[in-house]
Amino acid sequence: MSVLPSSLAAAAPIDRALGSGLFWAGIGVGFLVGVAYEFMRRAWSDYQKVKGSVPGMRKAAWSAVGGFVKLALIATVLVVVSFAWMLGKLANERLLPATVPTPKPPATSTR
Repeated sequence: MSVLPSSLAAAAPIDRALGSGLFWAGIGVGFLVGVAYEFMRRAWSDYQKVKGSVPGMRKAAWSAVGGFVKLALIATVLVVVSFAWMLGKLANERLLPATVPTPKPPATSTR
């Protein structure tokens, strides 16, 4: 027995699929941001170790930091946009109260 209103119950599998897709997309984007973060940390620690010996290390370290910041901003924008889209989609749904079956009155015969 479903406790969801009929209009919401019909849309629930689609919304679950959308939510599931957004979840897995978020996992993938989070993985990419994590890889970029580790790359940035490694480049920064390498730069700190050999700060004066190699002039190109500073540029490489700052390039890695810039790449991470760009990827993190893009991921944040994607998350905000996807949640706003999902909430907007749910706001457009017209939710109706559940209908409660009522017994029919007995038929009366007119003789």
